[in-house]
Amino acid sequence: MSDTKRLITAEDLLKLRLPSDPQISPDGSKVVFVVKVINEEKNKYFSHLWLVSTDVGEPRQFTQGEVNDSSPRWSPDGKWIAFIRTRDKQTQIYVIPADGGEARQVTRLEQGSISQMEWSPDGTRLAFIYSKTPAEWTEKAAEERKKTNRSTPPRIITRLHYKLDGVGFLGERNHVWVVDVEDGEARQITDGDYDDASPVWSPDGKMIAFVSNRAADPDETPYEVDIWIVSADGGEIQKVPTPTGYKGGLAWSPDGKLIAYVGVETQEDPWVPKNNHVWVVSPAGGDARCLTTALTRTVGNVTLSDTRDASFESTARWAGNEKLVFQVSDEGSCRLYTVGLDGGAPKPMFTYKVDVSGFSVDVSGESVAVMMGGATQLPDV
Repeated sequence: MSDTKRLITAEDLLKLRLPSDPQISPDGSKVVFVVKVINEEKNKYFSHLWLVSTDVGEPRQFTQGEVNDSSPRWSPDGKWIAFIRTRDKQTQIYVIPADGGEARQVTRLEQGSISQMEWSPDGTRLAFIYSKTPAEWTEKAAEERKKTNRSTPPRIITRLHYKLDGVGFLGERNHVWVVDVEDGEARQITDGDYDDASPVWSPDGKMIAFVSNRAADPDETPYEVDIWIVSADGGEIQKVPTPTGYKGGLAWSPDGKLIAYVGVETQEDPWVPKNNHVWVVSPAGGDARCLTTALTRTVGNVTLSDTRDASFESTARWAGNEKLVFQVSDEGSCRLYTVGLDGGAPKPMFTYKVDVSGFSVDVSGESVAVMMGGATQLPDV
């Protein structure tokens, strides 16, 4: 028998399909995920949504075109999928029926970035983070300069934190917005010279929690991140007292009694090695409680690979009201763990060496969709 193995060529890289962000439907019957491909002719990446049954059946491509679709999120009733689409450097939110059909554009915002989208519990609105591109740096402004033979203006830097790998120069501040899915009316509900992130709805749909560093100079004290709560209609914000330190990945418990977050108590530079942990705190106030003090590894995925996008946003997801699911990195692997509110030690869901780069939990808390790969295996659902 002849040996059919051969060396990898540069052309082989064009055939790679890179999946990410597996989102399980509320009833646990399907998973929607993102697949990024390389278009050789146009020398560009494109990404689309794919759908697969958790029972039987082949995965099928769900969206098409020369676009970059990302961040699919199921509506609470499982009838719609919201997602973020970028086409010709314009990014907007769309929704598409879960059983197939035409995608409908929801937002019509000015050029900028949209991320961290989440449905309201009643399925009528979407909360998201939006940062507008400064007027002089939009595609429209560049075209106008080209028509009139004007040069590119100087970029004036006034912040210590002004640029980010994979993003480039930062736009205006990130704030929480809410959009009505039916009529597309979008409303900014946080403001100020601060960046906001990780918006999550309260189970009754009346409030939104988010994280923000609202210190005198957030760039000088990046660890002063707090949890804040604001009405879903906007208004005065309220701080939830927590230990000083980095925070993110908020998740409101189904019964509304607790907010979980991933973070660390510290007042050090962000690049000093430290382990993140899973915490819970009452939105009404009270001492935050660390659930993973027995863990000697960091919560979240800090592995790196050239066969998937890097994702450093750590999160914990509720499986019912008494248990949380989260990632833990250890010796080049990343596994899923669970921890209860009873004070017991965190437990791995499996022990073999893999790289879990994304996950989601269904409404019942009994099924988890996982994006899993390894050192010699491309990630898959």
